[in-house]
Amino acid sequence: MHFAQAVLVGLELCGTYRLPVGNRPTTYQVPPLTSSTALNSFVGKASGVHGSADATRALRYIVDGSESPMESILFELISFPLRIGGRGLRRPELNYRLKTTSAIRKATGKSSFRCDMFWPEAGVAVEYDSNERHTGPENISDDATRRAALMSLGIEVVTVTHRQIQNINEFNIVVHTLEKLLGMRRQPTKKQWYEKELELRAAILSNKPHR
Repeated sequence: MHFAQAVLVGLELCGTYRLPVGNRPTTYQVPPLTSSTALNSFVGKASGVHGSADATRALRYIVDGSESPMESILFELISFPLRIGGRGLRRPELNYRLKTTSAIRKATGKSSFRCDMFWPEAGVAVEYDSNERHTGPENISDDATRRAALMSLGIEVVTVTHRQIQNINEFNIVVHTLEKLLGMRRQPTKKQWYEKELELRAAILSNKPHR
């Protein structure tokens, strides 16, 4: 198994979705099977067992809270270091819960929002727009209201679509936007880094569910 695929397995185990098995489709909003803390504890006790070194390395990038396969893939693409094909951004919190104000609660009926990815220290959020969410005008309006509410809380919101993740040139624009918002200096692109990103994308983006 490619290293990035092993990390995806860990993100699924600690997330609230399950990939298809047999005739069962991808399922969502299910309890996590474990946590990153529990996995770290287990692997720590298995020191010296065949595969434990690889598992320890993978656990550096396994976090709790992913809600879909594409969230996990996006997390890897932006937070893996350059040397293994990622973009080296600071690691975000997944599905971070933000409390709303009384005015927002009155307008939306929500006492809190969860951001798909969030950098608390920078006040920057990424919202992944899945193909399933935009099934009608009502959903589009709800998304617009949600983003306006987040912006009223002082949160910079960057929207990412499935197409932007799949298209490396469109993805570049997303990453450059996040780098500016996070106050990161853009690092010069080296040929081997680009080749590593292509390798990473080939490992995790082919024939993947794309909610």
